[in-house]
Order: sequence, then structure tokens, then C-alpha cells
Amino acid sequence: MANITVFSLDYDGCGEVLFPEMLHTNEFTIQDVTESRKHLKNFFQEKIKASGEEKPQVELYVGSNRQSQHFNRINKLNNKNGDCFSNYAKYAEDNNWTFKPLLLADVRNNQATGSAISNPGLECEFDKLKIETLKYQIKDIAKNHPNDTIDLYFLDDDASGHGILSALEKKLKKVKFPSNITVHLVKYDWFGGVVEKKPFIDESIAPIKGTRNVNAAFSPAQTQGLFSKSETMERGPAAEQSPQCVIL
Repeated sequence: MANITVFSLDYDGCGEVLFPEMLHTNEFTIQDVTESRKHLKNFFQEKIKASGEEKPQVELYVGSNRQSQHFNRINKLNNKNGDCFSNYAKYAEDNNWTFKPLLLADVRNNQATGSAISNPGLECEFDKLKIETLKYQIKDIAKNHPNDTIDLYFLDDDASGHGILSALEKKLKKVKFPSNITVHLVKYDWFGGVVEKKPFIDESIAPIKGTRNVNAAFSPAQTQGLFSKSETMERGPAAEQSPQCVIL
């Protein structure tokens, strides 16, 4: 039994700051980007150290709305901040982490994990509040680590009052997920830190620990019940989503 650290990291306005594309923007100085990176990297190091493992096991999921190549492509063009999937895979490799390529487009098309990254034809709905995204990440973690203790850090800039973290907090407090998983909802807003001089990191939401028996396997019915249908996004072709919803 191991203590495993998992990061589900938003990209636009959040994890993007880790990558070279942000050094070539006219909006921010190299010093701005470097300082912002430091806060995020220090957070990673702090949480990994907290696992107490001599050889830490760290996993990285895509916590962005870029849950298909369709949305990845749109945000990459609009924000000029790089490819989320390849950047996260490389960052995980460089840090001896494990990149977990599960996307909502894999789930919606009943394909193996990672299929949607290599197949642009696999689409899904725009998961604005990321409820479905986190739901299937938790399911994946539970399946892969039934006997381990998991700290899952979901980081999001939660910009423009979208209320992503508050919606997830409300949902997680109502549902049952395995008791070996503790979810930490964390706001990391590097743009707000640089421009508005707000705290870069906000951990004010208390950790939420699962209450479900870890030895009970997920059945299809239980998986659907993990998050109620009424509070998830309706399905629809990705191409029909409003472009204004893409940049979070």
C-alpha cells in the first residue's frame, strides 16, 4: 500500500504557465511567468513531500476543458499557449511522473484511455463545470489503486466567476466515492496573481474524503450514480459548443 499523489491540472490560465509558449507572449514579462511558475512548482513539491514516500508516485491528469482534440485545437489557436496533451506528457516524463491520458472523449466513445489524443474524430460535450471530467478521473483512480491511499489535487484558475470549484465541492459532498481517495479542490490563478495581485494559490476549500467502501467495485449503475444526471452537461456534438465557453 502506497501513498500516491495525483494532480488533475487545468491548462488555460493555469498549467499553461509551465511551458515555453508563455515566455513568448507580449502580455507578460519573463519575470512574471517565472514567478508564477515558482508558486505552482513549489505547490507540487510540497504536496509530493507530504506523501511521505521515499520514492513518490505521482500521476498527472488533464483537468482542462480540453477533453478532446477538438477543444484542444480551438483553445490552442485562440490562446496561443500550446498543446495541452503533449506539454503535460512531456512535463510528467521530465519529472518522473506518470501522465494519465484519460479524456472525456474516450469515455463518450467507449474507447480505450488515450485514444482521443491520437484520434481527432473522437468528440464529447463541453464539460463547463468539469463534473463529468472529475467523475471519470476518480473512477479511473479507484480502479487503478484500490489498495493505495490517494490525495487528488484538482487545480483550476476558476476564472470569470464560473464557479467550477464551488460546483465540484457541492457535488463531492453529496456523492459517495472510495474512502481511500481524498480530493483537494485548489484555485491556482497565475493571471490573477500577476495582474490583480491576488494570491496565486487558494486552498480555502477543505479536503473532501470519500466515504464509500474501497473494496466495493464500481458497477455501471454506481458509476452513473456517482454524479447525478441532472447536474451534468448535456451531450452534444463538440462542434456545436459556443466558442465563448472554450476559454476558462
